[in-house]
Amino acid sequence: VEHTPPYYPQAKGKIERTIRTFNEEFLKLKKVFKNILSLLQEFIEWFNNHRYHMGIRDYPASVYFSKNVTDVT
Repeated sequence: VEHTPPYYPQAKGKIERTIRTFNEEFLKLKKVFKNILSLLQEFIEWFNNHRYHMGIRDYPASVYFSKNVTDVT
């Protein structure tokens, strides 16, 4: 086992560069997936609530909110 000073890239340059590259690329992917998740949530909201539904021949939110609900309190 060879011990080298910490944070001294000249002593262990390949592994330092590998870790740096991983961190940089991971942060890029994290931003991309965060954006994808927000887009997916927006799509699900639109699909479930704002898209015309052929089976009920109306918009799901319109049908849901037009139901007569009895107050049980």
